[in-house]
Amino acid sequence: MKAVRKAFMARGREYEPAIRNLVMAEIAPEYVQRLRLFDSNFQQLAGDLDSLNRRQKLSNGTVPLELWLIKAKEVVFSGLPEEEIIQAALNELKTPADTGESTAIIIDGLDAFIGLVKTNRDAYSAVIYYRKTFETALWEIDRIANYKRLHDELHKVQLNWPDAGVVTVLLSSKDEDAVKDTLLGYSAALNNTCAELRETYENGFVDGAEHAWIEQLEGYQNDLEKVLNGEVAGLDHEPTTEEIKEATKNAFAVIKELLTSKLSKLNERLKESINKLHLADLIKAMNEVCEQVTRLSAHTLEQIQQYKTGVTELSNLDALLKALIEQHDSWQRADNLLRNLGETLKRGIQKGEARTTVQEAERLTNLKFIKAIIDNSVTPLLQGRTTFWSTRLLAAAEKFSKEIERSEADRAQHAFDNYREQAWNFFFEIDSEMKRRCEELRTIGQKLRKINDQLKFNDDLDL
Repeated sequence: MKAVRKAFMARGREYEPAIRNLVMAEIAPEYVQRLRLFDSNFQQLAGDLDSLNRRQKLSNGTVPLELWLIKAKEVVFSGLPEEEIIQAALNELKTPADTGESTAIIIDGLDAFIGLVKTNRDAYSAVIYYRKTFETALWEIDRIANYKRLHDELHKVQLNWPDAGVVTVLLSSKDEDAVKDTLLGYSAALNNTCAELRETYENGFVDGAEHAWIEQLEGYQNDLEKVLNGEVAGLDHEPTTEEIKEATKNAFAVIKELLTSKLSKLNERLKESINKLHLADLIKAMNEVCEQVTRLSAHTLEQIQQYKTGVTELSNLDALLKALIEQHDSWQRADNLLRNLGETLKRGIQKGEARTTVQEAERLTNLKFIKAIIDNSVTPLLQGRTTFWSTRLLAAAEKFSKEIERSEADRAQHAFDNYREQAWNFFFEIDSEMKRRCEELRTIGQKLRKINDQLKFNDDLDL
């Protein structure tokens, strides 16, 4: 499926509605109408392929993915090199899948259960609602997992990326070969990250817009590699040592800036994806299925217990994620407020400048005002938390208060700067916790898929 998506991307072909209608033309309309519609052509392609690939046969005996591939070969890639990729996918469809694991988990009485569901209106309706909700939720879970992966891959390289001062120190070393090897090592690590980012993007779950900055980062990495090998763009002469050093600093700087800005945006995208997650709908659908199945058959008691365990896990995680999002938003506002207050203080009298008694009193008044804001708006957010950074933040707040009580404006301002730094670290701690919960969500999603396969809700019901 990844190769098929790449085939479309290689030719710059948009999966427009007109193209989609053509490749879906031979598939049963009642099935196509149930497929989820996405906001972008890129996501629509990935979503369609994901759904088609998981449906073995329709009630009329046709294989929807096979019909889709045949039309794609005819109307999109006929005569083009990518036609071979489509044909390879068609060939692969004819190869029996490895059913070792699925055979091992088949449950006695399952076929009888499915027969009961088909003949019971309430259970049948519950399963139809469940299927639609389940497919939507799984897509959203995969989207969150892929955004988390993008963030983690970028964050890993950003943490180790040297800033301007480090690069300057390295370039001042007399051991030029060792320095070059070190800098090339950074470039190689970034090259590996770019490959991982592209692979995640090509999974098809994140927005198509992410392609632009990944491509930009790849270009920056390529430029850095050239500079480190003595190539400086825009010169009509052989670059001097100083010109290469300056170009090297600039190359590292633009990458640092891009890494920082995109990390922040990816964090927002991750949070947005969590906010759009329909876990409550999925939990409701699963509970309804549990209730109907329990009424119909005692043979599925063990499986329903598994299911209920999954529902409980999902409900707990849903509550945790909602609490984390609320806490994240509160701390985002607090962090913005503290930054603005810090900037306001900086616009006052410069450090070392002589101050009158009136100016000093005014400065102390401003610091007391900031302390009141912290006491009323920030400290309550720490209630009940005993983590490393929350403890340090409370200690920093106490020190800030003591310096104000002593009327030590300089020391109080320094304490406030330290408090802001601790607050940023605590905010990062909340981000990390949110990502840990996303990883739990991915794990639960995998478990739900397995149980869903056991109950055969996707393929064995004649829907």
